[in-house]
Amino acid sequence: MTSMPYQVCVGCGDTDDQARLEPCPICRSNFCGDCAVRSVGRRFCSDVCARNYYFIGDPDDEDAVDD
Repeated sequence: MTSMPYQVCVGCGDTDDQARLEPCPICRSNFCGDCAVRSVGRRFCSDVCARNYYFIGDPDDEDAVDD
């Protein structure tokens, strides 16, 4: 029987034996409560994922002509 690989916090490197880890809702990376970035009632692995949660979608096209 093979053993399950350890999950590791992307911020501090703690394993799931050392801290309770949860997956980021955006990138699915694991993070612990100490490294969590809190934004409007949610927890993310980084400020980049927190921003992407609200601004995900098609980027603005600067070359588009407004009608």
